[in-house]
Amino acid sequence: MASMYSAKVMEHFANPHNVGEMPDADGIGEVGNPKCGDIMRMYLKIRNNVIEDVKFKTFGCGAAIATSSMATEMVARVWTRSPSSARSRKTAIIATAAAANCNK
Repeated sequence: MASMYSAKVMEHFANPHNVGEMPDADGIGEVGNPKCGDIMRMYLKIRNNVIEDVKFKTFGCGAAIATSSMATEMVARVWTRSPSSARSRKTAIIATAAAANCNK
């Protein structure tokens, strides 16, 4: 039977990257969807305007976990004050919102 998700999404679901909490985070963002119950929290460590480390904790469906993992990879090593990073940050925000809005 063919999966409704790509191999990359399935890999991030089965082996999520950057999972965990960060007690000394410089920034913490949380997004959730009360309709389906998904909640994602992302932690950022920023040094010299670069996202040096990123972690996430997600409670939700497989798609929420996979997109949270993928979002952390998109924002890692992004310059927070550079115009060229705007696209990467926007992509990460969209992926985070997708994780919170997935349909079960």
